[in-house]
Amino acid sequence: MPLTADTNTAVTWQLSEGTPLHIVSGRTGLSQSSTTANIYAHFLPQQDIEASLTIGYALDRAIQNAKKVASKESNLLADC
Repeated sequence: MPLTADTNTAVTWQLSEGTPLHIVSGRTGLSQSSTTANIYAHFLPQQDIEASLTIGYALDRAIQNAKKVASKESNLLADC
């Protein structure tokens, strides 16, 4: 199935806005997400950056929470 300019635009916009690859692929009628990824891979780096930032923020929160717990435990031990 040849992709038209309208389809290319729609796929590009969807990927740029973060729509999951398998959803975009299914909406275009392509049977495999890998085909969509191969054609539109140049639009995925932004999602990679966003994924990196998301995990970075999550790890920062986890570290801060661990520090708070350690501080509370330290205070409890000091009170004993």
